[in-house]
Amino acid sequence: WGAPVLLASLLLICKSSLFLKLVRDKLQNRMSPYLVSLWRG
Repeated sequence: WGAPVLLASLLLICKSSLFLKLVRDKLQNRMSPYLVSLWRG
C-alpha cells in the first residue's frame, strides 16, 4: 500500500507547492515596491 500513498502525497505536495509558488509570486508582485523601499531604507 506504500507506493500509491507515496504517489498521492507526492502529487499533493507538487500541486500545493505550485499553488504556493503562485501565491508567493502574487504576494511578491504586490509587496515588492514596499520591500524595495524598506530595503533601500
